[in-house]
Amino acid sequence: MPTLPEAAMDTAARRQTDCKGNPYMPLKLRGVLQRHGIDQKTWAKSMRQANGHPLSHSAATQILNWNIWPRKTPQAWLAKQAEDWLLEQGVARNDLRAIWEIEVDDASRNQHPVGVHVGQGRQTPDLIIDPIGDREMLYPETKRYFSMAVDPFVDEIQGPGDVFLSDDQRYVREAMFAAARFNGFLAVVGESGSGKTTLFNDLYERIDKERVHVTICSPSVLDVDLTSMKTKLTARRLLECILGATTGERAPQSMQRLTEKVRDALVAVTGGEEKRTVLLMIEEAHSLLPATLKTIKRLLELQHGHRRLLGVILIGQPELDHLLDESRHPELREVIRRLETVTLDPLGGHLEDYLAHKFTRKSLDVRQVLAPDAYGAIRERLEKTVGNRTHSQLHPLAVNNLVTKAMNKAAEGGEELVTGDVIRAL
Repeated sequence: MPTLPEAAMDTAARRQTDCKGNPYMPLKLRGVLQRHGIDQKTWAKSMRQANGHPLSHSAATQILNWNIWPRKTPQAWLAKQAEDWLLEQGVARNDLRAIWEIEVDDASRNQHPVGVHVGQGRQTPDLIIDPIGDREMLYPETKRYFSMAVDPFVDEIQGPGDVFLSDDQRYVREAMFAAARFNGFLAVVGESGSGKTTLFNDLYERIDKERVHVTICSPSVLDVDLTSMKTKLTARRLLECILGATTGERAPQSMQRLTEKVRDALVAVTGGEEKRTVLLMIEEAHSLLPATLKTIKRLLELQHGHRRLLGVILIGQPELDHLLDESRHPELREVIRRLETVTLDPLGGHLEDYLAHKFTRKSLDVRQVLAPDAYGAIRERLEKTVGNRTHSQLHPLAVNNLVTKAMNKAAEGGEELVTGDVIRAL
């Protein structure tokens, strides 16, 4: 960390001290937060201490106003978290160069974040992408107008041939298959609508089609309370799931007995004639608690001789990256360092191929519906760049919904094709 210049220290010390005699030393970070419309409470909640708890508002104030840091959490961890998080919020890297220096003129004192009034949260309209509204179906009139008997975006996945695979998605698909076959530990991260569930279902079908000896244990997503995003996937629930999938038996009341039965079941299944592997696959994994991840690590450590008894795939939204960030959760470093993370990126340059695939599989020609300039308008609508940060919603679900709405609008307006102007007018 930069040291405080003596002249600045003298000025700050003369200005004010706290009840313990510590000199008032406001960091330039405070001014950066204000200029970018970020209130201190929001920033504090983004920070994780060594115990896994967020930084309290009072602790954040101690850092920002007095340059006093929590004793039980390494200062470098907190500083790195702050810098990474600010970059995610669209703050330019140049603005971060001096944030740990003292603001000698105290210019940001008693100032509220830009665009935020007292009592309001942060507003960042420049980073918000229009969600295109609720899901819409093609109107019967639209299908008749474009001479289509079917909707290309309804019942879109009926078999492996219906799954669109870019190079990125093909890699994720193969990584999931390898984790299933060889007891890997994998996290699949993607935005809502990026195709996570499609690949989840594809793995089931591929294992069945290729007759690979894999038993999949997948706790129900109903074990996640969607109102509070608190998980019910406790250690016991995971063990019950594994026991049920491998033996069909009901779990005993004793936790010790349950653990023993699960280990015996895994040894029996993986060491039988078929040499099956067992895969624990968890959807909505971004809602897991740190304690549950520690349980998963202990399950991964179950071995019989040199043979590992279990593989794990975690599937979740980008919040899963935060859970698996060692700087935020240093207590999970033993778990995180054993984990491979793969990300389902937006369609990007594969947009044209994706839409052509969707139409072709229903014996339709996308060129009879979308004008050449429509693709650029789709990208404009679903991508935004602020500073050095590009935020994209160019994922299959959002593209499907946007094109459907555009087709309905084109049919209503008597347009020959869905043009860029039609999409921009939505």
